[in-house]
Amino acid sequence: METASSRYRGDSIFRKRMQKIVPLRRSENSPVVRYVSKNNANIERVDLLPEMLPDAHILVVLRHPLEHAASLLRQYGNFAIQQSANSFVTRYMVDVGHFEFGELHRPFGFFGLPDDATPDTYDYWLTYWVAVF
Repeated sequence: METASSRYRGDSIFRKRMQKIVPLRRSENSPVVRYVSKNNANIERVDLLPEMLPDAHILVVLRHPLEHAASLLRQYGNFAIQQSANSFVTRYMVDVGHFEFGELHRPFGFFGLPDDATPDTYDYWLTYWVAVF
């Protein structure tokens, strides 16, 4: 039977990463491990996380859409400036798979973004927020 996580191609990579990270967080003083991930890309797999991590507590924190869109636009601009000024920033962001902002921006695969939308506008990020949430 095909499950949601079996359809997610990154499932095995995600599991391997978690198997490496979580034990590193364990200490002699506390056998309980709490791992918090503030990874915006998790929104793409939020439906799969309970299946991949059945003991996890999953919280999706929402900000007011207008404030969030303004913040996303600022981050986009900040990264665009840094990437154009320093090629290391671009290479680093590629290496860590961070394509959310700046010259490398690749929107998550949600519906609702017009084909001609450009990420250097407030309307783009508000439409993006609506598409995601």
